[in-house]
Amino acid sequence: MASLFALPVEKWQQILAKVSPDDLRNVTLTSTFMNRMASFPELWAGMKVKGRKVRDNGLQELFNISRFQKIKQIDFSEVNFTPEQLEKLMDDIPEFPLEDINLKYINLSGVPADKLTRTVSHLHTINLQFTSLSTDQCTQVLNTSLTSTTLANLNLAGNNLSGVPADILAMAVGRLKIVYLLSLIHI
Repeated sequence: MASLFALPVEKWQQILAKVSPDDLRNVTLTSTFMNRMASFPELWAGMKVKGRKVRDNGLQELFNISRFQKIKQIDFSEVNFTPEQLEKLMDDIPEFPLEDINLKYINLSGVPADKLTRTVSHLHTINLQFTSLSTDQCTQVLNTSLTSTTLANLNLAGNNLSGVPADILAMAVGRLKIVYLLSLIHI
């Protein structure tokens, strides 16, 4: 019987490509050999990363780990950030190959609009639902969506959009592939 260790690396990649991210994490723990086989960045590209670890250690540390270099999606929803951590995150996101960021329920009202729009302009999908954005932030994000070559999906639900100019709102809705705008206005 031939040893499994004799399989070519390409075969291991094909086999491990069918393993779920949670199970892939477990595979890396079984042996040094399996850790090496399961560490190809392509295997981890679709993995969803929880934001708490990134908040504590930074995006640079995550992307310094070779298996995570192709991560495209991070969920920061409901993670508590200091204002300084948020500004650093907004500065760092455009520097990495991220496509999909979830910031749902994070208070972004203190993030300068220009930092927020720089971040948004580099993404394919961003969830800004219930992030306490100001009218200026919402307007600038929607303006950015008009010129971004990557942004296709935007969720601004739960933010007050009543002060956003109607023409900007209409143009953004017409350009984006998926847009959520349910605005809650307290009377």
